[in-house]
Order: sequence, then structure tokens, then C-alpha cells
Amino acid sequence: MFKEIRKVTSFLMVVVLSLMVVSSCFAQAKTHTMGRPDSTNKYIIECKTDGICYVRDSGGFVMPVEHATTSDTLTAQETGKKIAFKGSVISTFTLPTAQVGLSYEFTAATNQYFYVDPATTETLIYSVGDVALGAGEKIKSAGATNDHLEVFCTKLGEWNVIVTDSFTNGG
Repeated sequence: MFKEIRKVTSFLMVVVLSLMVVSSCFAQAKTHTMGRPDSTNKYIIECKTDGICYVRDSGGFVMPVEHATTSDTLTAQETGKKIAFKGSVISTFTLPTAQVGLSYEFTAATNQYFYVDPATTETLIYSVGDVALGAGEKIKSAGATNDHLEVFCTKLGEWNVIVTDSFTNGG
């Protein structure tokens, strides 16, 4: 009987130690956090040592929005920015050099035209009336409230374009 209890105890110790080792493999140290921890010590955003940031679904995370009233030259550091254009004159948003992973969104909050302009050697991948835009050609909004355009780069030198309204070749 004593041998059986010893075997069971040894088995349980092995199981407990195994679980401790496995759980430590999944538990990674936090390198950066955003927001305040909730009652379970979870943050809205947690960046782990593996370099990946995790966003909690219920965290209420909101991307920053810039309310622009004039032309602007964007930088790579501003990637992910959402721009609400509230200008009273036609404005141009100049994109940085197209690097894989960069993205920007533009929405008109007024009835005014705006342009999105790539570098002179770069291309916006978008067709206007079955004619592709050429290198360095900018795209022009329809001049209506809620005109919306997204650009993102998946290949050096090229910006992919998604629009929800009628945009034209801005030259």
C-alpha cells in the first residue's frame, strides 16, 4: 500500500512540475503596456518580449484621428493615422516613401476636394476609368463629405488604394 501511495505521489509531482514548465513557456514578460490594468491585471495593450503587441477586444482601443484643415506631408512615424479633412480649401496630403507596412486613411468631413500624392517615382495602385495611375500621379477626391480613401504599402514603391467613393486622377 505504501509503495502505491509513493508511486501516485511521484506521478503527481511529475505532473505538477510538467505543468509548471509548460506554463512558463507561455508566460512571457511584458516589455510595454498601455492603459491601466483591470481587475485581472490585464492591460488594453501589452507588448511581449517576442516583439508582438496584443490588443484586448474589450479594451476600447481607439486609433488617433488628426483633424486636418490644410495640406500636410506625412511621415513614416505617422503610419496608421486616420485623417479627417475639415479644410475649406483644396489640400494635398503627401505620402512618405512607400515602405512595406505603412498605412493611412483619409475621410472628408466637408464638401471639399483633397489630393493624396505619392513620391514622384512611386505608384498608387488604382484605376480611374480603366486607366491606371502613372508613377507620381496623385488621386483626387470627389469633393463630397465622407469621401474615404485608404492607402497601404505591401511592395516597395507602390501604394495600394481602397476607396469608397468616386476618386479621379489628380495629375
